[in-house]
Amino acid sequence: MKQFHATLKAGLLSMLMVFSLNAQSIEDLMSSGVELLNNGAYGQAVTRFKKVVARDPGNFEARFNLAFAYLYWGRYADALAELKQAAAIDPRNSNIYANMGVAYEQLGQNRKAIEALSQAVNLDPGNVDARLNLASMYAAMNRHNEAINQFKQVISLDGSNPVALTNLAKLLVGKKQLTEAKHYLREAIAYEPNNADAHWELANIYWKQDKNYKDAEKEYRIAIRIEPTSQVYYNNLGLMLEEQKKKDEAIKVYEDYLVYLNDAFRKEKIQQRIDLLRNPDLAKGEGKRAGGSVAGFDGKSKEDIKRLKKELGGEEPEEAKTMDVGEVDVMGDFETFTTDDDDAAATFDLKEAAKNRAKEK
Repeated sequence: MKQFHATLKAGLLSMLMVFSLNAQSIEDLMSSGVELLNNGAYGQAVTRFKKVVARDPGNFEARFNLAFAYLYWGRYADALAELKQAAAIDPRNSNIYANMGVAYEQLGQNRKAIEALSQAVNLDPGNVDARLNLASMYAAMNRHNEAINQFKQVISLDGSNPVALTNLAKLLVGKKQLTEAKHYLREAIAYEPNNADAHWELANIYWKQDKNYKDAEKEYRIAIRIEPTSQVYYNNLGLMLEEQKKKDEAIKVYEDYLVYLNDAFRKEKIQQRIDLLRNPDLAKGEGKRAGGSVAGFDGKSKEDIKRLKKELGGEEPEEAKTMDVGEVDVMGDFETFTTDDDDAAATFDLKEAAKNRAKEK
């Protein structure tokens, strides 16, 4: 009997909660939905906004927020469906198409993403987030001239935007327009001194193009100080120090690098590097076993550095930005739509931009 009464009591409480929720005004539902949305409770937010839409199908704000909740919940097809409904209510709203671009990109439909983002920009040329997303899409598709144009448009609207400044500089580096690239990187750092990615890119130019070791080392060390766990920043600094025959300093950098390495293969290679720098005679033994000579492992051979880079390159996502020191190429891979911000301080996340827009509404 006690169990029956407990079950009945729970059922009554549940009914009361449902009744209370149904009795809520549209304003209360919207307010609680926005709060849940901002707290990351996307499923509960969807429930609130769906109740509003059921009562008032023409409520644009509810449609938009419902679409956004779906977007961050990972239900991209549902988000698109609601955004299209919102567009039927307000077809001139730029943010609808900006968010459509996010949803299409997440579904891998890049052409439709670009179409939606272009529509957003056409409706509102001052929509900075949409232009940043569009620039990132163009860059990801190797449409670099169009990406450069969009980033410059963003800077004309918001000259202090570090994302646009840094990624524009990366593209300019790829086109060997280094003087202009340095200008934008310095601007990015001026507006955001803790922009580790901008410091790292500037260091690359100082090293490989200008042979300005002093300023390059300064910028590398700033990047490492800002993001000490970001593995990618250590490698080029160590290689540059080797190029200057600063073995002890290079060893210290590689030892710091080892602290944050989780990949066993890479750890082994870096440890080998350290051992060979400490004892160059080990390289002679390796050369004999290989049936030939090994020029270096003592910092004297560019071929050795190239070989090390080949061994280390391309295995982990966080290493993708590391410069190929065998070539005069200071541009790391242009990264977009990243889901891991640990090693991509200046990359642009379409979904995060949409989230910021929703909070501003």
